[in-house]
Amino acid sequence: IHNSSTVIYGNTIVDNHATVNSGAIKILGDLSKPSIKYNLICYNSAPETHCGGIDYNGDIENLIFECNCVWSNFPAGSDYCGLLSNQTGINGNISTDPLFCGLQGSDNYYLQQLSPCAEVNVPLYCSGKRIGYYPVYCETANANTSWGALKSRLIQEEDVDKGPIQD
Repeated sequence: IHNSSTVIYGNTIVDNHATVNSGAIKILGDLSKPSIKYNLICYNSAPETHCGGIDYNGDIENLIFECNCVWSNFPAGSDYCGLLSNQTGINGNISTDPLFCGLQGSDNYYLQQLSPCAEVNVPLYCSGKRIGYYPVYCETANANTSWGALKSRLIQEEDVDKGPIQD
């Protein structure tokens, strides 16, 4: 984005891989007046000397940056770059695992009920609005659980008369 008043609102910006420059968002120009709110920005990457997260090089007074979750972009320490300092804890911005329903790289970006980005868990500043595009769509994440562990759990819950669960 260059010298514009762009609004970036309610997006899930995840798993982008830049070969040059920034992995997620790059904003240039003192005439830029962006509003960046309710976005989930994580697991984006850029080359070692660039920014995986948000690279802001405009007039910092012109930036509205609220209720975003910026976490685990690569290279390490590149969630915030350029003139933008770490915004964690300011204006409802957080930096924590968003607790997706799926494993990283699965393209399942729905949120678990306990996600810090879910409506009921966001910072008070965010007025109960979800961070990111995808809503809660799983009760718990079973993606990290083996099939054997799931079968064991299901067998324990089965009524004895129904018999064991088959593969």
